[in-house]
Amino acid sequence: MIKTSVSSLEELPEPLRGEYKPGEGGKFYADLEVVDGKIDHPAVAALVRSKKLEAENRGKAEAKAKELGDKLDAMKIEMEASLKNVIPKENADRLEASYKATMAEKIAAIEGELKGEIGTLSESLREVLVDSVAQKISTELAGENADLLRPHVLPRLAVERVDGKAVTRILDQDGKPSAATLEDLKKELLSTKKFAPILIGSKATGGSAHGGSGGGSAPQKPGLNDPPEKWAAWHKAKRTGG
Repeated sequence: MIKTSVSSLEELPEPLRGEYKPGEGGKFYADLEVVDGKIDHPAVAALVRSKKLEAENRGKAEAKAKELGDKLDAMKIEMEASLKNVIPKENADRLEASYKATMAEKIAAIEGELKGEIGTLSESLREVLVDSVAQKISTELAGENADLLRPHVLPRLAVERVDGKAVTRILDQDGKPSAATLEDLKKELLSTKKFAPILIGSKATGGSAHGGSGGGSAPQKPGLNDPPEKWAAWHKAKRTGG
């Protein structure tokens, strides 16, 4: 259930803290719209879908584990019953070897299914807690240049489980988990000089883009490996016709 107000942002998952604004009484209020009795917000809907998928996949995994346990018990009983009969030792050894081979194949098949389901769940969690958060931060800070900032934000985010819940963890510049918050990461990006040309409200100042002799040819389109500021200058030149 989404709370309409909280006394502290610490009560909320990190992906939702940016959606609450300070208000009366020192509380924080959700900046969300309600349509037909439901909260109309893509991030909230994605989180709800992710939690539902996680619960479904956990149930499937538990059912598979129980099924495997039941089959193991049944085959063990069958083998023990067969070995109690008066049969040559070589036949008993052959039966045991066949049993072990069959069980190894079944275990490998079930493990493969579980790995696939876990991979799907992990991908869904990353989409909600990393990809969408990176896009939100990039759009908030860089606007139309969000695609230039996003590749620098993504490596700073990761999915981590805390008390059994998946949360967004901020990584330091070496890729190691840190105690920083999303707000801390935003402040760091805003203070990074190389991003200044593409950040909203942080455009580089100086002479006119049409200064000098004027009428020069449009700059060449940057390559994929060129720095963000070169892309920003190219986009600006396209808009101004310089």
